[in-house]
Amino acid sequence: MPTSPSPHRPSPRSPYRTSSDFCFEDGNLTLCVGQFEFRIHRGLLGRHSDVFWDMLSIQQPMLHDSDPSRVILHDNPEDVHYLLHALYDGLYFNKPFHKDFPFLAATLRLSCKYFITIPKRRCLSRLLQYFPTTLAEWDRRELASTDSTGRYCPRDNLPSPILVINLARSLHLESFLPAAFYDLCRYGTSKTVVGTPPFPSLSFYSGGAPAPSESNGNAPSSAHCSKNVHLSHNDLVLTFRGRESGQRALSRFVEGYIAPREPSPTCLNKNIGAGQCCREAFHLVMINTLRSVGGIASGRDADPLYTLAQMVEMMHRTDWIDGDTQHGLRICLPCKADFAGAVNAGREETWRQIPGWFDLDDYQALLRRDEDVQQDRPLMSAVV
Repeated sequence: MPTSPSPHRPSPRSPYRTSSDFCFEDGNLTLCVGQFEFRIHRGLLGRHSDVFWDMLSIQQPMLHDSDPSRVILHDNPEDVHYLLHALYDGLYFNKPFHKDFPFLAATLRLSCKYFITIPKRRCLSRLLQYFPTTLAEWDRRELASTDSTGRYCPRDNLPSPILVINLARSLHLESFLPAAFYDLCRYGTSKTVVGTPPFPSLSFYSGGAPAPSESNGNAPSSAHCSKNVHLSHNDLVLTFRGRESGQRALSRFVEGYIAPREPSPTCLNKNIGAGQCCREAFHLVMINTLRSVGGIASGRDADPLYTLAQMVEMMHRTDWIDGDTQHGLRICLPCKADFAGAVNAGREETWRQIPGWFDLDDYQALLRRDEDVQQDRPLMSAVV
């Protein structure tokens, strides 16, 4: 067990503010990051990271005559704090994902940079849990984002996809980009352009006062924090193009598979007006899909996967209104089963198309590329 952090005892010679959480009395290494210092254990970093092991094996020049164990890192102090928290206390995600995301993003950034394998794999696994590469996992995520009253509320539990996209771009990790872009393209265009608020800065040094702005730009100033986080121009264009591609894909499916649909060969109503009841059911589903009634009511009119799922659900609804009465669609079971099979196949094909909407390779290629990136040894950017 690591020794408990000691109370802050500022040195009159030190220009750094000491972290209140990572200032161990038996620490034998001081990381100087921006305006802050973290007194920790050399062996801990070396055990988790070959980069740190090699770096700390080199004779370090002294920053102060009395302390040769100081190393400067050109990283964000908050990222270093989160990484040390993961290494000392464990990488546990006990909060809703949107609240844990700063912890995950910081740990992933430095785990990739310093080749810290286990935290990196856990962070990527959690990201793929919510921004997956399979339709089954996406459906699970969407179900978990819907409350008991049927209200769809993903932002109550998930971070903004803008933050996820920017993180992926900065680390050259692409496997969770298709789901993140698809998530974002369902928003209105003006909301996408406005961006999303940044996460508040940590107050992690002794004294508990708000962190001052960093002269080297590693920690954002309070003025900067008041501004929203935006996509790059290229990613913004990709998002809007993907939104249009999704709408075209849905339109093509309706025109190709629903509008000309014939009753099943085993239709139970084929001897009653050549299956007219089933034809009318297909027509009603198509009309309501084109009107996007279900999507508009739930705020998901630009969500092709949801719209297709709603088409199957319409087959089972009993609240269709005919005059003053409510009833279910007069469609036989074989036609209903064939229709559901066609729509579900359409959802699978739509999911396969999503990466292409955003100029990305297919899911398997993205996963393989991410595995290759993870095997690359990162460049060391510490001043030693």
